[in-house]
Amino acid sequence: MVLPFDGFTFVFIVGLLYSLMPLTVWTILHGRHDRRATGLWCWGALLSGVGFMLVGLRSMLPHLVAYETSALLGYVGMAMRWASLRRERRRDCLPLRLVALVLLATVGYTVGDVYQELLRISLNLCVLAFGSACIAYEGWQLADEVRSRSARMLAAAYVALAVALLLRTATLLAGTP
Repeated sequence: MVLPFDGFTFVFIVGLLYSLMPLTVWTILHGRHDRRATGLWCWGALLSGVGFMLVGLRSMLPHLVAYETSALLGYVGMAMRWASLRRERRRDCLPLRLVALVLLATVGYTVGDVYQELLRISLNLCVLAFGSACIAYEGWQLADEVRSRSARMLAAAYVALAVALLLRTATLLAGTP
């Protein structure tokens, strides 16, 4: 399937939007929610956005920067957003476990990159699906605890993202481009 637009540009623009959205979120949530939880969410989204932008610029960057660094930023960003919801729920953020999971995912991504592109991409999609599912779970829990429609909508969005990422993984592994 030929796309009517440049994929590099699309990914870069997604990254740019992902990087700018935290400003809006900060403006809306600052003062209404825990400052650290809001900061974790916004910085996590910003890191993920920068990761997308690096992938969008992959034709102009060294492989290590475009891929491994972007994966690390994406994983750290997702972990920070999960920790934000945990903090909002007044639960322990489990920082050592998060660091271990991020490092394990990043090493797996790097090893997968050495062996085969399909392995790298599939692993990345699965890690992001897992992270999205974890964020969705925390969002559902927060929605139930504080009766928040916004948290429920956030959870639903991350469930949809996790499902989309898993479906994409399945199509890749089935040989569909």
